[in-house]
Amino acid sequence: MVLSTGRPTLAASALPLGLSATRFGAGTAITLQTAVTTVVGGVPPYTYLWTRVSGDTEVGPINSTSASTIFSGYFTGPGTYATVYKCVVTDAAAVSVDSNNITIDMEAN
Repeated sequence: MVLSTGRPTLAASALPLGLSATRFGAGTAITLQTAVTTVVGGVPPYTYLWTRVSGDTEVGPINSTSASTIFSGYFTGPGTYATVYKCVVTDAAAVSVDSNNITIDMEAN
């Protein structure tokens, strides 16, 4: 869709849809893949904010204000942790849009 300003509507998507990590013993687990937000439309430059939608608070982004990030979690014992995040993108005209959700699964053995 094109706005009355002639600019395409701001849209964002995040991939991959799922990330995972496994930690053996206590310590920090880090995803091997990077979540990347792609933006079209709107007015550059863009700002980014990775936001937790639901799930375990032990898991979070390494860089919450970047278009791309890996996720980490610190674990003191065994367990399975699942968290859902989205990226909120805001353009220079102060228009914001949410990306799709991605799921981060981490396991501590």
